[in-house]
Amino acid sequence: MPQDELSGPDLVGVIADAYDIAGAEQLRVNSRRGIIDIIRGGSPPLDFDTVSDRADTVEWEGQMVRVAALPSVVSFKRLARRPQDRVDLEELEAIHGDLPVEPIPGFDS
Repeated sequence: MPQDELSGPDLVGVIADAYDIAGAEQLRVNSRRGIIDIIRGGSPPLDFDTVSDRADTVEWEGQMVRVAALPSVVSFKRLARRPQDRVDLEELEAIHGDLPVEPIPGFDS
């Protein structure tokens, strides 16, 4: 909603949402391309630096984009524990064979 259309309760809702976002460790965004999970911080192997350092760069629709490498994707899917993530892991294993499983602090210990 454009800012010039915001007033009263609408503006209060936007401000409250901004505070919720600023303090959140995880965010789920429903985009036009599908659901995107955004994770702030984390410990290796799921911290930004580790995931970024080993990300792959690929061309998608004429643009170069960075995509999390298989070990990172596997770790994120294991951590999420949603039914679809279990299916995704089975499909990834069918494609790649044995998947790289890295210990996740606080999850595997």
